[in-house]
Amino acid sequence: SEMLRVVEVGDSLSYFDPGKKQVGKKGESVGVLAMGIGITSALSAVERELAARTRKKIVLLFANRTKEDEVFLDRIADLEHKHENFSYVRVLSREKQPSADPHIHNGRLDKDFLETTFRSW
Repeated sequence: SEMLRVVEVGDSLSYFDPGKKQVGKKGESVGVLAMGIGITSALSAVERELAARTRKKIVLLFANRTKEDEVFLDRIADLEHKHENFSYVRVLSREKQPSADPHIHNGRLDKDFLETTFRSW
């Protein structure tokens, strides 16, 4: 993945295996990265975590090229409305016009963006 270009030797990553129904450790925060139709399994993982009620904070970064490529936006917004520990950012790499929507980041995911998004952890 292009996003993994920001990972350096020695960095630590955790991930969900879409085939396993797992829930993380109580109290930890989790960031979920989803690209394109990969949102399907990522959204299932987010919903499992929210149902378990063990996470301090859950942030979903949903990356697509354009707004037309996005799916499940109503479902994602509904989750944020229902769960105060859940938030999301939509990342659009090929949109020409900047958005006033605080949920949208125009551009590519890079180290600075990820550090800013997850700084409070």
